[in-house]
Amino acid sequence: MRDFEVLIESGCSKYLSTFLCSLYFPICTPGLLATVKPCRNLCEKSKKGCAHIVQKYGYDWKFNCTKFPDPTTSGEICVGATTVDANQAE
Repeated sequence: MRDFEVLIESGCSKYLSTFLCSLYFPICTPGLLATVKPCRNLCEKSKKGCAHIVQKYGYDWKFNCTKFPDPTTSGEICVGATTVDANQAE
């Protein structure tokens, strides 16, 4: 998580902490066959909100958001499906 300290401290995205926590400390629930990953829209909103900081400090956004589930098309359970509004301003 130290790699993301500048991003977290900047407050560049209100979604970033949830995204990173769900990515590095995924939810494990008895009865589910896999861990619960962050949703694609959570990744995209985090990336969009922090783009100016990423560019300013020459960071590389290490995550391909398309690799995360999109519950609207896949039906997968993921973190952020109900908390991130695609139309909501950052």
